[in-house]
Amino acid sequence: RMEAHDDASTRYLERLPEEVRPGAELRERCFFGRRTRPSCAAGHGSLDGTALLGCLLDRTVKRTAALLAAWMASGFAHGVMNTDNLSLLGITIDLNVYGFLSKYDPSFYPNHIDEEGRYAFGSQPEIAKWNLQRLAGGLTGAHSS
Repeated sequence: RMEAHDDASTRYLERLPEEVRPGAELRERCFFGRRTRPSCAAGHGSLDGTALLGCLLDRTVKRTAALLAAWMASGFAHGVMNTDNLSLLGITIDLNVYGFLSKYDPSFYPNHIDEEGRYAFGSQPEIAKWNLQRLAGGLTGAHSS
């Protein structure tokens, strides 16, 4: 159901000149546009519990990766990327602390209390991976470090 409404968030892509507009395959992998092929979620009614949780994790990972790619491409740095600030929908919540790069600097962090730079711009993919591993552990009962 969630994926059926995704086109609203990508309508701006249609305003791009044809020569730079992403094709359907790229849109499906990198943006939240309606899928040209159904995801595993389309068959949710026939999936057993393990497959359903696997599908949830798969979709969450792909949507989070698309979100992170968009952040990194625009120079956005989330200041507190804790597990509770990301969503199963592949969106972020709690944007109290964030910033944008004025020049490329992977060590940039917008949170003045993050003295170790845990949530630095260049660390965002690794933090997202760590957060998703916590989710996978919660879904499977296998907790990894």
